Amino acid sequence: MTRNSEESKRTNRQHQLRSTFYSTDELRPKLFSHLLLGFIVVIFVGLGSWAAWARLDEVTRGTGRVIPSRQTQIVQNLEGGIVAELMVREGQVVEESEVLMRIDNVRAASDYRETKARYLSLTAAIARLTAEINETAINFPQEVLSEARDLAESETAFMGSRQAELEAQLDILRSQVIQREQELAELKTKLNQYDRSYRLASEELQLIAPHAKTGVVSKSDFLQKQREVNDLKGQFEQTRLAVPRVESALREANQRIESAYSTFRSEAQRDLSIRRAELAGIREIIVAGEDRV
Repeated sequence: MTRNSEESKRTNRQHQLRSTFYSTDELRPKLFSHLLLGFIVVIFVGLGSWAAWARLDEVTRGTGRVIPSRQTQIVQNLEGGIVAELMVREGQVVEESEVLMRIDNVRAASDYRETKARYLSLTAAIARLTAEINETAINFPQEVLSEARDLAESETAFMGSRQAELEAQLDILRSQVIQREQELAELKTKLNQYDRSYRLASEELQLIAPHAKTGVVSKSDFLQKQREVNDLKGQFEQTRLAVPRVESALREANQRIESAYSTFRSEAQRDLSIRRAELAGIREIIVAGEDRV
């Protein structure tokens, strides 16, 4: 019985120690919560006291409204311009694709008109240059005739003046050709005449040569006929040598005519290439300008 009593006492003490340990663990969280709550109360009391007794230099009051960012959009315009008319009011709810304002883009419209005028001018000039190269009448595009008839008339007049200038130059060259042809014809005529005269004079000289030896024909007449034969021979040779020179001059005159035509066409072709290249760039600007306007 003594042993059982001692074991019973030992068991009771262990239960008491365990109860004390568990009570201490349960009190720790409660103590921390009380301390945190007290700290928060002290802060609020301090802030309230400061708000009650502190002096402010300036107080501003106003009304406001919270607007969610997803419902607010910044109005943007790529080219800019002057706002001519507002189509909505402040705070008004708008739908997608609804017109908000009308912008008076005077500068963009002015640039577009200037570019369009240059486009039509280039188009009319290209039609004129094409006609000059092909030696045909000008075939203006319909947009030039409908939007810029004055350009069509101007290019037509300019083509007429260029052709008149070319014709004046060609007239001078043609007159030189005619002159060379006449010179060549005269030389050939003289050449034939000198040839016949030389042949006749040579025959006469052969006929009187025996008589000059016998004294029937005087020596002075014989010598005179001999000089005549020599003169005719010299004139014939001089004329014969002049013919190639005149023929060469005639060929050069004809070549100058061809050169005038060639220069006229090559200048037109070069100008046509330049204007076509410029027109290609203008077309892109026109398309962009239509979107702006």
